Amino acid sequence: ISGLCLFLVSILWTTGRLQAEESARAAFSQLLDEAWEFELREDPLLATQSGDHRYNDLLPHISLADVARRQRV
Repeated sequence: ISGLCLFLVSILWTTGRLQAEESARAAFSQLLDEAWEFELREDPLLATQSGDHRYNDLLPHISLADVARRQRV
């Protein structure tokens, strides 16, 4: 019986450890996702280069009028 108890305790301990590791992995993955989304929002050129066009309205203006205006400054 003591061997069976030891076996059951080891299974419960391993299961708890695996669940904690999975929870830590999920939290880290979420943190990485949030950091990536922040970078895309802050740098619309990076977003566009990465294939994400949600921030195209924030891209710098490069019309001929913008170039001429910049040259006058």
